[in-house]
Amino acid sequence: MTEGGSAGESRRIVYLIAVMTVVALTVGGLAIGTLYDAAFEEQRQRLIETAQSRARLMEAVARFDAVYSQDYPHGARQATISQVVDAHDNFKGFGETGEFTLAERRGSEIVYLLRHRHRHDDQPLTLPFATTLAEPMRQALGGRSGTLVGLDYRGVEVLAAFEPVDVLDLGIVAKIDLAEIRAPFVRAALVALGLALIVVVIGSVLFLAASNPIIRRMRESEERYRSLVDAAPDAILLVADDRVGFANAAAARIFGAAGPSDLIGLAADDLLHPDCRDLGRQRRQLMIDGKRQMPATELTGLRLDGTTFAWESVATYLTWQGRPAMQALIRDVSERKQADEALRRSERELADKSRILETTFESIDQGFVVWDDEQRLVAWNEKCLEFWYHPQHIVRPGMKMLELLRHIAGQGGFGAGEPQAAAEREFARIRHAGPQSQDRFIMLDGTIVRVDRYLMPGGGHVATYTDISESTRAEAELKQARDDLELRVAQRTEALSTANLALAEAQRLARIGNWERSVESDRFTWSDELYRIFGFEPGEIEPTVDLTQEMIHPDDRELGTDLIERVLGSGQDIHEHDFRFTDARGRPGVAHSRVQLIRDQAGRPLKYVGTIQDISERKQAETEVVAARERAEYADRAKSEFRPT
Repeated sequence: MTEGGSAGESRRIVYLIAVMTVVALTVGGLAIGTLYDAAFEEQRQRLIETAQSRARLMEAVARFDAVYSQDYPHGARQATISQVVDAHDNFKGFGETGEFTLAERRGSEIVYLLRHRHRHDDQPLTLPFATTLAEPMRQALGGRSGTLVGLDYRGVEVLAAFEPVDVLDLGIVAKIDLAEIRAPFVRAALVALGLALIVVVIGSVLFLAASNPIIRRMRESEERYRSLVDAAPDAILLVADDRVGFANAAAARIFGAAGPSDLIGLAADDLLHPDCRDLGRQRRQLMIDGKRQMPATELTGLRLDGTTFAWESVATYLTWQGRPAMQALIRDVSERKQADEALRRSERELADKSRILETTFESIDQGFVVWDDEQRLVAWNEKCLEFWYHPQHIVRPGMKMLELLRHIAGQGGFGAGEPQAAAEREFARIRHAGPQSQDRFIMLDGTIVRVDRYLMPGGGHVATYTDISESTRAEAELKQARDDLELRVAQRTEALSTANLALAEAQRLARIGNWERSVESDRFTWSDELYRIFGFEPGEIEPTVDLTQEMIHPDDRELGTDLIERVLGSGQDIHEHDFRFTDARGRPGVAHSRVQLIRDQAGRPLKYVGTIQDISERKQAETEVVAARERAEYADRAKSEFRPT
């Protein structure tokens, strides 16, 4: 990690903490603001109800006095006002600043009739009607009803409800200082601010404590990745806008450059033979348009000195410095292609020799037969039929040896006696023979036959039948028979290959793949089914540890990376775990992995072998079963709740 990278990480952490602070303060502010609006509206409604109820009450008293208090000094109106003033003298107000005010308009003045809570003298307050103060009272005396936030008679901002008393030509106002409404919310905001800052500080400390190990591991991972790229034996090129943006040391070596810097900035087409440039451009465009990995492809490369060579490349889409780019893994396969050509020549020569050998095998004057480890017939030549008394009607691949021996005994080949017993005695003698045995018997026509039997390392045995009536020819025929043995062993190997194909089919049906990784060479191989599980055709790509890690879900990669170290360090040679993955086609899945460490006779780690089973369908089924069980339980509970008692 460079100093610039560290500084960038520090800035991102500071930015994240700042975002946390802003979010905490914003949430707290919104919550307090919402509560303030609710409290404000509640206070406003209470003031409206109070002002209107007082006004209606005064109007009712006035109507009563108009009928029954005509003899009161100064008339019935004054009787009503006197009762209101007397009642108000015993009312201290509500809250710390809330009060009621009652006034009338006399010409161009507002004359307050009630004692004010905030004035210490008993003299009636008089204000000009045109003043900017007492806005709620001016609205009430103007015959209007409602609420407002404005200045009262003191010039203090208040929330007020105003209502006219039409019968008495008065105005009534119920008001409370806006500061009293705001005070608890201001205190709550300060407390919330303090708590938010404390939470942010604690959260920042915890975040730094939790993120520092992650950042350290990311730095270590980046360093390991850089070391891996620099030490990679294959060339790694990063191409953006059809030009090389990055190259490792292997790329410089393969393309004949003095160093990676000599490749930076070159056009990608400059590294391809002219005949391959159109194909190269098409592959790059397809990969960038589809944002996917391109399978391995062989192309002809062009070194800086103009010489050509064959390469095999795997390209992957990525974003580099905000631009779509291609990362290509390039391997010089010139020597491999030469070796492949040599192998093909050898295979052609071997096929020719095999045909010659098979022709010779059938033409020799000696019986030759191969039995497997369960004494079943694998291969034989026509000459054997003469020594077996011509059992053409029963001889077939897989036939049991005891069946053939019963046929020979029935022809009198083992002398007089019950054929079944004779066949079983001969079968027991053959089975208990040593690794190499030799027998002789005389056929009914007097031919003397020597039978040589040889146990095979993998089980089963080979037998040759030689007419030693002409002993001078026997040695040459025996040598030829041994040559034929090699051919039949090769055929047995082919049969084993068929068995391997059956195993591959079984893996396909069970969605189980296997893999192997050498401890010494780090060579990594996949079975065909494992290719399919990860979305590839068998042999489509060269499997690597990095490729496997890229397919594993990011949250499960650390488990996969540390698994090998746990196998080595735990003292247990077998470990199992589940992980999530996304295959090459983008399909998500879940797999069960089993890893086993194979050791040599000295106990040293030799290789890892493992199996991976795609259990996505099983996991989906388990999820559906759980959901169905929860729905059933919910239905049972609902049924019990509504069941009549």
